[in-house]
Amino acid sequence: RERPKESEAVFRSALAASPRNPRQAAALTHNLGVSLKMQRRYPEALEAISRAQVLANDIPLADYNRGNVLQHLGKLEDAVDAYRLAIARNPIDLNAHRDLNQLLYRLGRDDEFLRSYYGTHFGGIEVVEQAIHQGLDGKRYLVIHGDLFDLVVQNARWLAHLGDKA
Repeated sequence: RERPKESEAVFRSALAASPRNPRQAAALTHNLGVSLKMQRRYPEALEAISRAQVLANDIPLADYNRGNVLQHLGKLEDAVDAYRLAIARNPIDLNAHRDLNQLLYRLGRDDEFLRSYYGTHFGGIEVVEQAIHQGLDGKRYLVIHGDLFDLVVQNARWLAHLGDKA
C-alpha cells in the first residue's frame, strides 16, 4: 500500500505466471488496478478493475474502487452508479456511503444522498423511506420526504438539477 510501484510489479509478475483459478486472477487484477489508482494512473486502473470484474463480478471493494477511479476521470454519473452497486452488494460499506454522498452533494443532489442509507441500521434504528407514526392522540401519520410529491423531481430530473444551480 505504501509502495504502489513495487506492488504493481509484484501483481504483474503474479499475473504473468497465468493463475489457473479465475478468482485468483480476478483478485490479482483488481489489486493491480488499486496499485495503478494509487499511482494516479486512472485510465489503466479502470481497465484493470473492469477486467477483474469480468473475471469475477463479486470481488469485495471492486465497485467502490471503480467508483473512485471514475470520479477521478470526471465520469461522475458512472461513479454514482458504481458506488450504488457497491452499497447494494454491501449495505454497511461506510466508505461507499460516504463517497457516494459527498459526490451527490457536489452534484447538487442533496436530497438524494440520504436515500443511499435506506435499509441501513444505526444503533438499532433503521433508516426507511417511509414510516407510520402514531401520535399520543391515536392518530396515524405517514412520514415521508416531501420531494416525493414534486413532479419536477419525479418526471424531469434534468430540470430539477438545472433549478438547483439557479
